[in-house]
Amino acid sequence: PWDREGEPSDTKYLYVTHSELNAILNYRGGSLEGSKLYVSLFPCNECAKAIIQAGIKTVVYDNDKYADTPS
Repeated sequence: PWDREGEPSDTKYLYVTHSELNAILNYRGGSLEGSKLYVSLFPCNECAKAIIQAGIKTVVYDNDKYADTPS
């Protein structure tokens, strides 16, 4: 189920993780303190929290796709 709208169990959102959180959770090299993260889009607020808590100091992104939206 990869629809964007509908019942939660019929959409993709219960089945996917953003790349930022996936990278943090799957890193096996020790501390991420002071590291740099490269992503395609500006991180969402939930990923930003994880980035901060992981100690990542620099985020390099290509596009701020939602810059002009309220969320």
